[in-house]
Amino acid sequence: MTNRKEYFVKRMQAPYLRDRPKGVDALTCPDSGKVNGKQSTQQQEADAAAGGANASFTKRVSSFSLLPRVQSTGTMSKQQIRQINANDKRKDNINGKEQQPKKKQDETIEPDWRLRDRMKTIGVGLILALNIGTDPPDITKPHPCAVLECWIDPRSVSRSKAKEIIGERLESQYAKWQLVRTARPLKHRRALDPTIEDVRSLCVQLRRQARNERILLHYNGHGVPRPTANGEIWVFDKNHTEYIPLSVLEMRSWMEKPSIVVLDCSAAGILIPFFKAPLQPTNHSSPLADPLTSVNAANGISADELDALSSQWVNDTIVLCGCSENEWLPMGPDYPADIFTSCLTTPIPIALRWFVRNHPNSMGGLDPDAVDGIPGQANDRKTPLGELNWIFTAVTDSIAWNMLPKPIFQRLFRQDLLVASMFRNFLLADRILRSLGCTPVSHPPLPPGMAEHPLWRAWDLVCETLLFQLIKDGVLGSHVIVKPVKTPGDEDNTPDDTSKSGMRAAKPSSSPDSDSSYAASSPFFSEQLTAFEIWLEFAAIHKMQLARGKLESPEQLPVVLQVLLSQVHRIRALLLLRRFLDLGPWAVNLALSLGIFPYVMKLLQSPEYKSLLVSIWASVLAFDPSCRVDLLKDGAFHHFAQHLMYGLTSGGAEIVEAAKERTMAAYVLSICCDDYSAGQAECMRLNLHGTCCALLSSYDQGNKAHDKIVEWHFPPHFRLWLVMSLGHMSKEYSPAQNESFRGGVHTCLFNRIDDKDPDVRAAACYAIGCLIRPPKPTSRASSYQDLKHGQQTPTSGLAAPSATFLAIPGPMQGHTRPGIQLQPAFQPSSEVPSLQWRPQNIDALHSQPQLRHPIPAQQFFHQSAQFRTPQGQPLQPAYAMHGQSLQPTLSSVSPAGFLVGGSHGVGISQPHLSTPQMQKSHTDLRPLQPSVYDDTQRMILDLNAAAYILQATKDVSVLVRYEAVISLGYVVRKYQEAFVAMAEERSASNSPVNPHKQADRNGSYPIPSGLESNSLERFRKIWEALRIIRQEDPCPNIAQAASKIVSFVHENLLQFRMQAERERDADTSAIVQEPSVLTDIDEEPRAMMTPPPPMRLRDSERAKTTGAKIRKPGLRRVLSDGVDEAGGSMEHQASLGTASLHHVRPEFEVLTYSIPESTFYSWKKDTFDTNFEYLLDENDIKLDPLSPAGAAKIHHATRIMSTRRQAEQLGQHYASLAPKPPQPPRQSIEMLLEQEEDALEAAEELAAVKRKELELTETKVFRNDGVAMTTMLRFHPFDNILVSCGGTGSVVVWDTDNGSKVVSQQNGNPEGTRMTTSGWVNETSSSLFYVGCDDGSVRFWGDLYAIDGADPTVPCMISAFHALPMKAGQRGSGLVCEWQQWSGCLLAGGNAAHINCWDLDSETLLGKLETNSEANITTLTTAWDTDMTGQFASTNGFGPDTLVGGFSDGTMRIFDLRVHRPVQELNSPSASGTNPRRRSTLFKEHKGWVVATAFTGYANRYELISGTVDGEIKAWDLRMSSSLRTMEVQRSTMTALAVHSKIPMVATGSHAQFIKLLTLDGDTMQVLRYHEKMASHRIGPVSCLAFHRYKPLLAAGSTDTFIGLYTPTRPIAL
Repeated sequence: MTNRKEYFVKRMQAPYLRDRPKGVDALTCPDSGKVNGKQSTQQQEADAAAGGANASFTKRVSSFSLLPRVQSTGTMSKQQIRQINANDKRKDNINGKEQQPKKKQDETIEPDWRLRDRMKTIGVGLILALNIGTDPPDITKPHPCAVLECWIDPRSVSRSKAKEIIGERLESQYAKWQLVRTARPLKHRRALDPTIEDVRSLCVQLRRQARNERILLHYNGHGVPRPTANGEIWVFDKNHTEYIPLSVLEMRSWMEKPSIVVLDCSAAGILIPFFKAPLQPTNHSSPLADPLTSVNAANGISADELDALSSQWVNDTIVLCGCSENEWLPMGPDYPADIFTSCLTTPIPIALRWFVRNHPNSMGGLDPDAVDGIPGQANDRKTPLGELNWIFTAVTDSIAWNMLPKPIFQRLFRQDLLVASMFRNFLLADRILRSLGCTPVSHPPLPPGMAEHPLWRAWDLVCETLLFQLIKDGVLGSHVIVKPVKTPGDEDNTPDDTSKSGMRAAKPSSSPDSDSSYAASSPFFSEQLTAFEIWLEFAAIHKMQLARGKLESPEQLPVVLQVLLSQVHRIRALLLLRRFLDLGPWAVNLALSLGIFPYVMKLLQSPEYKSLLVSIWASVLAFDPSCRVDLLKDGAFHHFAQHLMYGLTSGGAEIVEAAKERTMAAYVLSICCDDYSAGQAECMRLNLHGTCCALLSSYDQGNKAHDKIVEWHFPPHFRLWLVMSLGHMSKEYSPAQNESFRGGVHTCLFNRIDDKDPDVRAAACYAIGCLIRPPKPTSRASSYQDLKHGQQTPTSGLAAPSATFLAIPGPMQGHTRPGIQLQPAFQPSSEVPSLQWRPQNIDALHSQPQLRHPIPAQQFFHQSAQFRTPQGQPLQPAYAMHGQSLQPTLSSVSPAGFLVGGSHGVGISQPHLSTPQMQKSHTDLRPLQPSVYDDTQRMILDLNAAAYILQATKDVSVLVRYEAVISLGYVVRKYQEAFVAMAEERSASNSPVNPHKQADRNGSYPIPSGLESNSLERFRKIWEALRIIRQEDPCPNIAQAASKIVSFVHENLLQFRMQAERERDADTSAIVQEPSVLTDIDEEPRAMMTPPPPMRLRDSERAKTTGAKIRKPGLRRVLSDGVDEAGGSMEHQASLGTASLHHVRPEFEVLTYSIPESTFYSWKKDTFDTNFEYLLDENDIKLDPLSPAGAAKIHHATRIMSTRRQAEQLGQHYASLAPKPPQPPRQSIEMLLEQEEDALEAAEELAAVKRKELELTETKVFRNDGVAMTTMLRFHPFDNILVSCGGTGSVVVWDTDNGSKVVSQQNGNPEGTRMTTSGWVNETSSSLFYVGCDDGSVRFWGDLYAIDGADPTVPCMISAFHALPMKAGQRGSGLVCEWQQWSGCLLAGGNAAHINCWDLDSETLLGKLETNSEANITTLTTAWDTDMTGQFASTNGFGPDTLVGGFSDGTMRIFDLRVHRPVQELNSPSASGTNPRRRSTLFKEHKGWVVATAFTGYANRYELISGTVDGEIKAWDLRMSSSLRTMEVQRSTMTALAVHSKIPMVATGSHAQFIKLLTLDGDTMQVLRYHEKMASHRIGPVSCLAFHRYKPLLAAGSTDTFIGLYTPTRPIAL
């Protein structure tokens, strides 16, 4: 029955609410070189590197050394797990493979996959200097030699005809690389054996047509001399009798940039420097640096710099050369003369020929020309030739991806289709030409080693497998007939053209004429996917490497991209891609940079892949929300809206997995709506709000029907993102806000405030805040009445949505058949309503006629009778207009109001100002548009929503309360004039009346026009609630947020008063001393003053405030409304404020404060995991046992089991000290003497030996300086940690091993309160420590100490709430709590008439137990042994639901937690109808204050031990009405009592300065009176005692500064 669940899990807590207390002292151990009693970090790292035994466990595991047996009892935390989860925050480096170690883990990876400089190649210019029939003078060709040009033998036709055919063939070869469907056809121009003028004309015309796009210039210089060292190529004169040099720089000036140049000539590399040189040299210009040289520089360059340089290189001139300088192109007869051109334009034929010639053994003497007989088309992947081309693309892409820096790869292989094809083929040319003795070069240059990449061997295997299969099937081989076929690179040749080419290709006689009749499949893609899957199997190790910055991207990733094109492997590829994206932003950025985006976009149209794509799109949008623009352009929102119903209307999908997919769809839609008005409009058109409300309504109906399956269909994470989608759809977008109110979305959100999950409740508060938030100032919006009557807004461009939401036909309108009812698959019977959403107020809203003016409030709410307040009462109108229409008036000094629906105006609606000076200030203002107060119905709806939010401010969850306060801040910002008036009213009521003040009352802040008493009262309640939250909320972050909101209101009031005083002073000729305008605004005590951040000024004010000095000496600024109601007035500062104010008035500048913004969505978005691992308990997270985190987890679990095992042995060892059972009456004295005398003596002797072993001695004394008294001590059961709490609010953590102080901090409870209860939560994992105070508040602290040599931590507050309504400062026990780890229940009692039962899992109140006593509860004890794994025996009266409370009057009561009522009520005759034998539930034998109670189970005897201040200890059996035995242990007052859970002994403390140790039979074992570590120093009056749960260890605190730690004198041998 041991519960392994964790509560307040750190990885699921909002980081912005983890408060770090002020004044935390992290202390180091006195031992040199040790921190917290451990070795320093440097020493640990040195030991770990050396593999020494002194290294900490964490360091040893990290260094993969052997795991020796560790004697330390300190446990391992989950810090390694959290560190691994945070590793995805590291930025990848420039080459996309290895992470930069210098990057911090908290740095996020910015999306850089989109190319800002998109371009394409428009034209191709061919400069062919062939001079067929005449060899250049600088070369002597061998015989035989290569003669083929574009796979044509020029000798077979006439000279003039040959060059024309070659030119046409080369044009067709280039044309096939530019797909017609993605770009317009290339514009080709040819210059055959050209002159300089021909080249100039060709370049100029291409540039004119291409404009700013790229052009390709292909130069074939096989008929002219090699380029010169001066950067010149050769052309001809007009008569073709002489070679004329042409400067490359001059040619570049003609073709300009961007461009790509292909140089197919010998010694082409000599021209590279001239293509790198600037066209117009200046004093500061220099040739472009090589990118790889820059990357490999000693210091390197940043990713941003490389990105800019890559863009510069690619946007200039790209050069591809067939060989380097001083090299000749291959001239052997086995290959074409233009082998470099063949590699670039016809890679498959040349690659196969090269393979056949280089692998004669495996090919069995196959004629290389026979490869032209491979059936199929290059663009048909289902044919052998098409699949071969497809594999070649995957291989070359993968090589480039793994070898090139990412910015260069993106621009060479993803920017331009033709450039990408050229560079893929250039990789093949590099491999082939290097094998023939040439070294191709390029600019940008490629890194060395690309020709030897291992993937080339995979390509060779593919070629070998395919050719061997074709030979085996008789398609290829030596037994072929000569048949004219199409030549390589020209798929449209006719038989006549082929006969002219002089080439023959072999084609088998058995092969049919149709190429598509033969199909052969290669295992390449399947094998590569298998390799990628194996890589993913080690994801945990990859995350470790990612944390260290050493993770390389998998080389198979580009293959996965290509496999998405195949229907055979597509599902498997999508599954693996989804697993890869789960590695985090690093993986998503790599996939997007590789080019995955258009594939997953297009696949959305296929319904069979939608389940996989939803997860992929969730990862993509989480990383880069800008992709939602592409989704909107493609009209893909409806795919995700439809997926919200996935698995509900059909039972085929597994329930849990279907719910996860629906969650991801809701997550995607929430991102698509967030701060994106076009996305909000599209979702509103798709009726997203109706779909979400229908789903949430079905969940409520299922809960009412007690359907257990409904929770599986609608888990908390699904409800959360449905609510977030509703909020984002209406966030700062008035058409959606009005439509949401009209459709009843607000009532659906109100229901979620009572949700069982705290995150859903917080999301509901966030969504209501989005619904209330005023629209952006730049957004024009229609009024609520306009949308209510279905009028179209001027700016939305969308028709008003349908007026009714009955049975929703689908997730959107127009995509499903009308009239279809959504029936949930989990519906158990016909009694459960169908999945539909019927807003409560829709009929009333649409029954109103279209009026010009707002409808009176009484009439509106009379017709809208179904609106309810949070208390369930019919909603009353906030005010009545009495037939008056609202007429807006001008305001000059208040902050800007908002238009109807939220657009900004320039002032508030208010009556005309009374003073002429203030009226005069209106002359320079523009006319005021209607304000938010004119839309009466919308204002009332906002106030209703605020009433529900006020309920949420009392929630247990810190997250819910914080979001509720933030949402109230939006109400304050929208209706700030009303709240300023409330602040003015309260300040006037708190300040004494004086003549100056009375004279100025006519100039007080006016109440906005149209507000009556009811509305003002509701605004007043919100204002008072904010003031109370700021003063009393135990969470500092929530109090600070409320303080900022109050400061925002006070700042506006201050601005009004300063303006009013300037107006008065303008009409006076002399300065009259009068009280300051600041004198009646309450000020916070200095201890709680926290300056909020400045808010954004209006455009009209920003120009005035820029550059001005803000604060002047002597001017008192108000920061928030004061917490001190009685003495918070600043009247005593009147003279100082007035004197200084007049000096600064001419140049006075007003500071402004902002309403805090919610970060709930950002946090939830960043922590969203498509694997939903955050839903798992940390104990259920699967880790690699060989990883440091996995090994630490195993080590931690092993040590916990070992500690508990030793504790059981300890209990068995001292079982003889257990209380003796009652002896039966003896039959005779002889029987006693003969049979039992020896046994009794042996038992006494054994007990004496055991008692001797338990003699304790003081081994350590902790001196807690600055703490006058120690009130509580708590041992951690598994770590060597002791926590002490002092009466002044001090919480100190001690290391019991070395006696050092680990950390000291303040609990944060208000002054005048005291800490009265404490305990540990999550003892076996991420331990938390809670502290309760006598004001009823409980605070939970985490990171109190570092574990097993980990880095020191700073304590942080995890949660805080009021567990019991109490008034601080009263005499009594204060707050008393009992924590049940197994159930997650916190029981809170004390100075109250009831006990609250809190469920910390859902952070809700389970129920209340009435104490039926006027006395205070002093102690609470649960009958639950955390080490018991068996079933409870029904005869012992013990159980996990049994609670015993001790009271200040000496009574003890038993409560049953299952019914939330005292047991005596259940046993009463009225409860059962009979009067059976009752078990006693009220014990009254004690007469004094019950100090402590504890359940024991020594020797299988279950008893309850209780002790009082009178020095009396009793043992009880809950089955009996009286105590078993009574022990008078001391005559003096017993101030402390502790009972060991395993050893039958108790310790009592007295104010008489002694500690007594006793057995449970009342035998005194030892009395401690002095501090043994301090000679003759008497211990102080004992205030608290604590036994360690599993060890013979006692801690004692007293009313002085010392804490004693006692252990047995001699080690215990078990």
